[in-house]
Amino acid sequence: MTQHFKKPPIIPTLFTAASLIVLSGLGTWQAQKYFAKVEGRSGICETGVMEAPQETAFHTLAASPLAPCPDKILISGALDQSKIIPIGPRVHDGEVGYHLYAPLSGQDESHILVNLGWSLEKEIGDIMNLRQISTITGSLMTPSPKGMFTLENNPADNEWYTLDIKEIGAHYAIENLASEVVFARSVEPVPEKPLIPAELSKLYLTPETHLQYAAFWYFMGLALLVIFILRFVKAPK
Repeated sequence: MTQHFKKPPIIPTLFTAASLIVLSGLGTWQAQKYFAKVEGRSGICETGVMEAPQETAFHTLAASPLAPCPDKILISGALDQSKIIPIGPRVHDGEVGYHLYAPLSGQDESHILVNLGWSLEKEIGDIMNLRQISTITGSLMTPSPKGMFTLENNPADNEWYTLDIKEIGAHYAIENLASEVVFARSVEPVPEKPLIPAELSKLYLTPETHLQYAAFWYFMGLALLVIFILRFVKAPK
């Protein structure tokens, strides 16, 4: 049986073509990130290691070749637990709690916020000896911007819903504060009250996540094309 097709209207065609370009671009962007991260993991992320903890210039950590690699950042300094910043609510194993951050001060008075882990409570008291220098192993992260429906931070009542680096730095008068944060996988010496390491999987985009996103955008483009053909191109019986 011969299939008959009709000429589609111009406006739906233009909108569909523009949408296909956007969806294909998003899919290609995620695919490129997938291949880039796979290549990195097969190289420096698999074998690379920081020979010594970085103790200064925390704002330059993003320039390290190991910056995109999970659990490869190694820094050392003085943790100020008098400035615990609870970001929440954050869910862990079905329970609602907080990600607790504290500023780490380097030898040159540069600072970076460290995610010490997840806790049910905002206030946890003394968790470590302030006279000791702490060595942090973890992952470098760039905080996500405030969501459209996220509440505004209320620093006066120690209520933080978004990790706003500038707002935190201004409220606690922390100078030379890096725009990235470190998710601690381990802290040495071990704190007296160790926290549960914060989950990284939902924030750190692994190569597999990029591949899933690429497949999603390509599938959406294909679905749009099929719908367009069925609606505007295929002739009715």
